Amino acid sequence: MPSARWSRAAITRTEELTLLKRLIPGGSATELVVNAWNGGVPLADSLLLLAPTPGWVVVAVAPASRIFRWEPRR
Repeated sequence: MPSARWSRAAITRTEELTLLKRLIPGGSATELVVNAWNGGVPLADSLLLLAPTPGWVVVAVAPASRIFRWEPRR
């Protein structure tokens, strides 16, 4: 299951792959949740983590809008 592997990679404690962990789907969101839980993270750091999340939403919505076509209401 690929999504389980990505989630596990997002919450590992290794600091070498920080950029990669923040760019994978859900990685920055996971880090935001962990930072909110632990507290003490500056607001500027949290705002930087918000950028990849809407980016992945756009990446998901773009092909979905082309693939899934809905019939108009009558």
